[in-house]
Amino acid sequence: MIRIFIINSDVDFLEILKIALEIREYDVFYCVDLDIAPIIIEEFKPHIIIVDVQQKSFLNLVNDNPAFNKLPTILLSGRNFAPDRKDVQADEVVEKPFELELLDIKIKKLVSESVY
Repeated sequence: MIRIFIINSDVDFLEILKIALEIREYDVFYCVDLDIAPIIIEEFKPHIIIVDVQQKSFLNLVNDNPAFNKLPTILLSGRNFAPDRKDVQADEVVEKPFELELLDIKIKKLVSESVY
């Protein structure tokens, strides 16, 4: 079973996304606190990390940490917060609102290509 770690400040969004992904048979853990997220990643050992654009600084921590930097990452970006693609340190960007099918495809693709 693919383990997904999501970091986002919107708990309601996280709950909905968690349920939707669990229906698709993913194991999902989420967090709103950037400070404890690395500890959770070490314990949960996800196959992929999904980060909201408002916490995109967390991608720096992931990419700079040898224990995590091979984990594939997806940045969820709102239309009003779309970053410049050259500044994005994620493997994929999914713009909100998004179709769950698109996110599902990107998760499976990145995990299948991962060397983590």
